[in-house]
Amino acid sequence: QWLMKNTNQNSVVATLSPQTNAELLLHTNNKVFYPNGVLTTVSNDEIWKRYMIINALFGVPEEDFAQSISKNQFILLYLFGDYYSVDKSFNRFFKGNPNREASVAEREMRSGEYKKINNNLLAALPMYKIEYVYVDDRIKHIQSDGKFFGDLVYGNGNIKIYKFLK
Repeated sequence: QWLMKNTNQNSVVATLSPQTNAELLLHTNNKVFYPNGVLTTVSNDEIWKRYMIINALFGVPEEDFAQSISKNQFILLYLFGDYYSVDKSFNRFFKGNPNREASVAEREMRSGEYKKINNNLLAALPMYKIEYVYVDDRIKHIQSDGKFFGDLVYGNGNIKIYKFLK
């Protein structure tokens, strides 16, 4: 409700939680920083970059990032739909084989890219628009000192919204 009343339509909100991300799309007039791969025409590379930036913004350690993109993690489905589906057959949905996995080479490459972004987040930020950072109790492993979060503009229980600083 606060976002609907106090932010411009289409302002960009960043959150690490895919569930919160989806709810922001459903219940506000805001845009989200990293898109659901099924509902966007954005390239996979763009989605990867945005996912890496949001993880770096929230201070996710490199090991946790690598774990988040390992086999059968929900984030692969959320970000990329069936792109990383192990079974590419036409009837894979009827077989009940929901396995998704990026190749070892791709996971290593993306982890290497994340390390670079994580070490120099300021270099990655100028090309992207973020206006608010949304923090709630779905985000369990925040390591960030919040230096990029900016001023707290809303707080109620476990929900905090910050005006993003660049």
